[in-house]
Amino acid sequence: MDNERKHIYEQMREEIQNPDRKFAGSEGKLGDLCLVCIDGTWHRAWIVSIQRDTCNVFVIDQGLPHITTSKALAWGHKDSFLLPPETESCILANVLFLDNSWPERATKFLMSLCGKKFRGLVQDVLKPNRTLLLDIPMVSKPMCKFGVAKKIAVDEFMCLVQKCLEVDHVMQERNLNVGRELEKIDQYFYPDLLMNVLNMLL
Repeated sequence: MDNERKHIYEQMREEIQNPDRKFAGSEGKLGDLCLVCIDGTWHRAWIVSIQRDTCNVFVIDQGLPHITTSKALAWGHKDSFLLPPETESCILANVLFLDNSWPERATKFLMSLCGKKFRGLVQDVLKPNRTLLLDIPMVSKPMCKFGVAKKIAVDEFMCLVQKCLEVDHVMQERNLNVGRELEKIDQYFYPDLLMNVLNMLL
């Protein structure tokens, strides 16, 4: 990305830090564009699914799913969503990496790809999170040659990807549930007490 485009995205990120209005009650439906607050910062997103208080959104400029509650969602100005995604979430297709410890030459090879342009075939777009399956021979062939990956059949690869995405979704939901339980405990130990009012404690 050139400096001019970087500046445009930086400006957009600054502008969305002051949302038009936070969600009220059960606002928002499947496919709505919105803003989501993650660690105190607002990001562009769209709603993938809603189940009671749980909202599954897709963070547009990070290319990642995120599970949250409606309290962390807000409406953004429509102009904030005109820019295309800053990054795309991609998976190198039909290649299974064998080990987490790679030889130095494999790591150097991947580092050398930064800033380069190369051709690839989009085999599929996984929804709802818009994850691209990219077949890039000039990347996958050397990785197999280095002994850190092996080619597998397209069908087998698709099954592995779907399983990994399902596990990731389950883990996110578990983390959210743990956070809710901790919030309940916090509320229990720190009840709201009013000044100059006789409070009954049990």
